[in-house]
Amino acid sequence: MIRSIFFTPKHQAVLAATMLTLLNTFVFVSPAFGVLSLVFFLLSAGSLLGTRLFRDVPSVLSGTLGILTILVSWSIVGSAIYYTMPIDKPALAVLLFVTGMVIFALDVPASAKKIAIHKPSFTIFAGIVGITIALIAWWNTLLPLATTEAVRTPWAVVTPAILLALLLACVLLFALYTKRITTTIFLATVAVLFSALALTVSLYPIGFGFDPFIHRATVAHIVSFGTIHPKPLYYIGQYALELIGVHLFSLPLALLDRLLVPLLAALFLPAAAWFAAEKTRQSSVFLVSLFLLPLSAFILTTPQGLSYLYIATLFFLSVPHLFDEEEPPWIVLVLLTLAALITHPLAGIPALIYLALLFTATYKGPHPYMNIATTVTLALVSCFTMPIVFMVQAQQSGLNIHFTLVHLFDAHLLELTGFFDNRFAPLLDGAYLFIDNQLWVLFTLAVIASVFFIRKRLPFSIHVPLIASAVFFVNYWLLSTALQFDFLIEYERQNYSVRMLTLAMLVCAIPVGLLIAHLVKTRAGRPRFLQTSGIVLAALLATANVYGAYPRHDNYARSAGFNVSVNDQDAVLYIHDTAGDEPYIVLANQAVSAAALDLYGFQTYYHDDIFYYPIPTGGPLYQLYLKTTDHPDRQTIEEAMDLAGVNHAYFVMNDYWFDADKIIESAKQTADHWFAVDGGAVTIFEYQR
Repeated sequence: MIRSIFFTPKHQAVLAATMLTLLNTFVFVSPAFGVLSLVFFLLSAGSLLGTRLFRDVPSVLSGTLGILTILVSWSIVGSAIYYTMPIDKPALAVLLFVTGMVIFALDVPASAKKIAIHKPSFTIFAGIVGITIALIAWWNTLLPLATTEAVRTPWAVVTPAILLALLLACVLLFALYTKRITTTIFLATVAVLFSALALTVSLYPIGFGFDPFIHRATVAHIVSFGTIHPKPLYYIGQYALELIGVHLFSLPLALLDRLLVPLLAALFLPAAAWFAAEKTRQSSVFLVSLFLLPLSAFILTTPQGLSYLYIATLFFLSVPHLFDEEEPPWIVLVLLTLAALITHPLAGIPALIYLALLFTATYKGPHPYMNIATTVTLALVSCFTMPIVFMVQAQQSGLNIHFTLVHLFDAHLLELTGFFDNRFAPLLDGAYLFIDNQLWVLFTLAVIASVFFIRKRLPFSIHVPLIASAVFFVNYWLLSTALQFDFLIEYERQNYSVRMLTLAMLVCAIPVGLLIAHLVKTRAGRPRFLQTSGIVLAALLATANVYGAYPRHDNYARSAGFNVSVNDQDAVLYIHDTAGDEPYIVLANQAVSAAALDLYGFQTYYHDDIFYYPIPTGGPLYQLYLKTTDHPDRQTIEEAMDLAGVNHAYFVMNDYWFDADKIIESAKQTADHWFAVDGGAVTIFEYQR
């Protein structure tokens, strides 16, 4: 037995990949060799583990889901290491070695079902060629347009006309879904989805958003010192994966951080959807549901984004159990739930709720209706989970959160858009008809699907996604109206509650996909014109969804944020050089503060945890910055100095700020010195006392 295992090619590959990775970790320390060893290890170990956990599916699918299981396990075990000891190369090398040896000890099931291999037809070949040409056009347009300037939206750099390439790719891909899904079609799905999610990766070499800079600076600090104080109670699920990538595989942190969530989402969501379709014998059109998800959840690498990926994968992998036909890989579902919980509780707790609903709905009790009663009771109780969690957290952390039922039915507090808005621009009118109504479209289709399930007399467990969606929506309602997040700046007070809407849409995609698959199957013999029209309509919705996933600045939406630019970096460098060793604080916007984090990390703190740049935006230093932008005067600057206990301050004004010209002229009258950076893109005012 030992001899047969040892000389199995899969086992040999796992052993070789483990040894090569450890060799690179401690000897070569080469990013290029690290990428090769990472791919080699994940492919070999994932193939062996996937064969064991995911039976009777194509080898490519089981191998991909095996890789998912490895990464999720690393996220959990890496977090445990972080909380118990310094998380450095030796500790992570032990983790890698143990992972390799555990997987090496697995035996390939001899009873695994043989999967028939279907030769690609001419239709599939032509479709793949068309998709490839469309994606080449997409990337050839994007890559030369990478910008380090400050822009409101990626669509200001790239004309929305390139969406035609994505539309063509979606039309061809969805047409292929009428065939049995194969490895080729799966890889095409991965390529199209990654192209849709990686827009910011290609356009913004410095980085995009604000939160990614904070988390990347945290990981960089842990890389240097092995830990960070105080240790956060969550986020570590993402940090562990990035630390493994940096320490074990010598990957550059900046690139790894930008690619992590978009790349993993593009790989694992199609794999999980393929698994769901394969196990329940659904039409491959079920995969169209991937392009109806709220894609904005996966375009940035943040703990929230990674936790969204974990819970969305959980939803898709649970589909076979919804039909009560086959046991799901419970160990993988539990691992996904734990990983989501330690990465971000705003997805982890809903993941626990969903897993509990799944268990109660499928539990075979002594009474035939026991599972229905238990599930409904659990759902009602779960409607109050998130408000209770926030109240408990507020009491323990001293956060200013008020609970009141006065505004419970104030609809204006709910940031829900909807209905038809005619601006006499047919393309954008049509796009925003879906963008603004995505929640209602998905929820309505999910309700229709549940009605269909009832008529088909499917098991009660098939309704779990719709029940979970309703639970998440009620939690959103209560968080938006009953809780007042006074510790946050006004425009961020809906941030927590809106995430419940994202989860509601993610889980709604399951019944919507099942409904679409059924409709296509029952209308297979209808005129080709109707089939083609359905494919084009789905592709139009998918393309509109991609457009809506990113910040927009058009006649329908006004993005107020700007990306971190080279001008922000130059301003931070200039301040750092002119200040020297003298303690100072800076009043600046989020982009400049993010640039400071990116360049110098958590360099300077003063008493009471006052960071020398305005982070977080709910903190007192940012409030003083906003006060200065309203009326620049020396008194406000000195108030900021008093807050930090320093005698040196800078006030930074970007030229894109509202009324920047007036603010700059006023500040010149009160500052000791002022400097224009990059031709006036950023103006810096210096104050001393």
